Amino acid sequence: MSKPLRAPLFKHLPLHSPFSIHIFPSYYCNIKCNYCIQSLSSDEQERIGFKPQMMSFDIYKKAIDSIAALPAKPKALIFAGHGEPLTNPKIAEMIAYAKSQNSAGRTEIVTNGLLLNREISDALIAAGLDRLRISLQGITASDYKRVCDTNIDFSNFIDSIRYFYINNEITDLFVKIIDIALAKSETAEMFHKLFDPICDTAEVEHLFPFIEQIDHSKLADKLTHTKHGDYNAVSVNICPMPFYMLVVLPNGNVTCCCSIEPPIVLGNIMRESLLSIWLSEKRRVFLRTLIDNRRENPICAKCTVPDYGIQENDNLDEYREKLMNLYQEELTQ
Repeated sequence: MSKPLRAPLFKHLPLHSPFSIHIFPSYYCNIKCNYCIQSLSSDEQERIGFKPQMMSFDIYKKAIDSIAALPAKPKALIFAGHGEPLTNPKIAEMIAYAKSQNSAGRTEIVTNGLLLNREISDALIAAGLDRLRISLQGITASDYKRVCDTNIDFSNFIDSIRYFYINNEITDLFVKIIDIALAKSETAEMFHKLFDPICDTAEVEHLFPFIEQIDHSKLADKLTHTKHGDYNAVSVNICPMPFYMLVVLPNGNVTCCCSIEPPIVLGNIMRESLLSIWLSEKRRVFLRTLIDNRRENPICAKCTVPDYGIQENDNLDEYREKLMNLYQEELTQ
C-alpha cells in the first residue's frame, strides 16, 4: 500500500521556518559512480566550482545552534550532499549533538553504506539516528565494478547492513537502488529478495539527468520520472524546493536547494543566522524569480530536477498568480 501524500505545499506558504535543513558534511567520496559528479575529472569539477572539502565541527555546531532561534524546529535534518557523509570522522558526533539539542523532528543520513562497519554502526545507533538511507550501486560485486569501478566484498557489505538492522532499535533503515545499477539479467525482485529481510523499506528508483557534464543516454535506454515508493514525480515550472528547505554547504555557505552549482548563496552560517537568511530580502527576491520564470537564473535554467523529480503535492504551478501576490506582499512588509 502506498503511503499517503503529505498536505499540498501551497497551503503552508509562506513558511516562517524551513521544513527541512540539509547538512552537507563532506564533498569527499569513497567511490566514483558513473552518473555522479564524483566521476568527473578534477579539472571538470573545478570548472563548475566543485571543490572536495570537509565540514568542520565548528561550522556544523554554528548551524545547529542557529536552529534554536527558528520559530519552529525543522521536520527533518538531513545529512547528504554530493559526497559521502560517513567520510566525515565527526558524523556520529554530529548526529549526537543534533539530538541533544532536539534540533529536528528526525535526523537522517543518506549514504552509500560502504563505510558502515560495526564501529560506525554502533556509534550512529548510540547517537540516536532516526533514519539511515543507503543508496546501493548494485546487488553484486560486479555491479559495483561496472557502476563505480570499485571492488567490494559484497557478502561483507550485506553483513554490515544486516548488523545495523539487527542491532538498532529506533533507526528506520531504508535501502534503495537506482535502476541502472541493476544489470540487464537482474530484476527488482532479486533486489527485494536480498534486502527486504534486512531493512525496513526497500525501493527501486530511476536515473534522471542531474549532471550536465555526463551523457546519461549512455547509461540508460530511457530516462523517466523518479519514483520514491510513496509518490510518482511530476514535471513542473516552479521549483518548490527553495520554498521549504535550506542547505548548509561544507564551507558554511547557505543555499536553498541541492544543486551542485548553487543558484544563489544566501549567506554564510558563520556570519548570519539561519533565521535571518530565511527571512532575508535576498531569499524572497529569489523566490519571486522562481515564480515568475526560474530560467532567469542561469543555474535554475539548466537544472533538470523540476522536470524529473518533484512530488505531486509540491506542484506550485497552478498557484502562480497567488504566489506572485503572496510574495509581493512579503517583499513590501
